[in-house]
Amino acid sequence: MAVERYFPSPLAHYDPADLLDALSTGLVVLDAQLCVVYANVAAQTLLAMSFKQARGRPFADLLAEKNGLIATLKRARDEGDSFAERELPVRPVGAPRELRMLDVTVTPLEGQMTGTHLLLEFSDTTQRARIARESDLRERLSSSRMMIRQLAHEIKNPLGGL
Repeated sequence: MAVERYFPSPLAHYDPADLLDALSTGLVVLDAQLCVVYANVAAQTLLAMSFKQARGRPFADLLAEKNGLIATLKRARDEGDSFAERELPVRPVGAPRELRMLDVTVTPLEGQMTGTHLLLEFSDTTQRARIARESDLRERLSSSRMMIRQLAHEIKNPLGGL
């Protein structure tokens, strides 16, 4: 007769809050009034605000430039559907000079006791967008240099094509 053995999960030794804080993806939980209930460390960094400063405040108050994010949050709350926005420019109140490009995923959470909440996932794409812009600029610069070289050659040898 086989004896069943209980093997605890390898994650059983970790506090779930510590695991969420270790993520590089920003996580924010909002209540039905779109006020902050939870924000992990990555979200606090992206929003340039500590959890103590953000807790209980309307999420709209944390952003100086929202670009339709609040309307998306209200739609997700009211319709109960998940939404994703890519490369959304936002400007945190805590860092008003920094325009950040974020990928945002909004997922409604329904609880029996707690009602509707929203889970926001933020990925900072600012660096990726900057690299793409610089790469495009280098490519254009290279093309311009080639065209200038060819033009200079034609000016120097105007009858070379005959």
